[in-house]
Amino acid sequence: MAVERAARETIDGIVAEWVQLGRMFTAFEVSLAAKGKGVRQRHRELKGYVHQSTARQAGARYTRTLRDVGAPVQAWLYHPLNANPYTYRPLDRSDFDTAPVSAASCNGGPALRNPLPLSSALDGDGDPGDDVCGTDSQGHLVIPARLLTALGVEAETQVYLTWDAQNAELRISRAGVASRGHSAVAATNKDGSLSIPQETLKRAELDGMQSYSIEGTGNMISVRENKLG
Repeated sequence: MAVERAARETIDGIVAEWVQLGRMFTAFEVSLAAKGKGVRQRHRELKGYVHQSTARQAGARYTRTLRDVGAPVQAWLYHPLNANPYTYRPLDRSDFDTAPVSAASCNGGPALRNPLPLSSALDGDGDPGDDVCGTDSQGHLVIPARLLTALGVEAETQVYLTWDAQNAELRISRAGVASRGHSAVAATNKDGSLSIPQETLKRAELDGMQSYSIEGTGNMISVRENKLG
């Protein structure tokens, strides 16, 4: 469904105000603010335009980092280039039946290495895609269980982590399929996911990235920096 003209104007006004204030925000927060001003369309109908409006108006002053915000899925957090996204206090989602992110966990993440300014050409609905992940509130990169299942790895199973700092790449493979490079053994979580701490990301020259590209084959998953557009 197309976004109504009045809704677009309201969204543009909210984004302009928040960017002027240097505020950190998600597209969902913009949609909620727009609804508070009388917009009736739902977030899933508005989010694509919110992302486009933010990219167009924030320009070189802002960037975005993919991270946990207490929602069922990770979301892009828009913030000034020089801001640390881990100081952001997520929206209280207690009314939305989702797991909150505690305030105490919102100050332990790393500063960004080389934040890239937003491109005014962002398109689509703003969803990062199945092959892009961000870190959690503590700066850990969590590889979803579905990707590990495709690798043949079950819950609470050991895997190899192999890193190549020269090429800024981290590889995950089943036990017995380790590749060349510095490596360590890790275990998947009870839900089948895998938490990779900042210390390991740093060894692979991948700490402090805004998002990560996760690509898998039959034997191995490759983790690299996701180049933002």
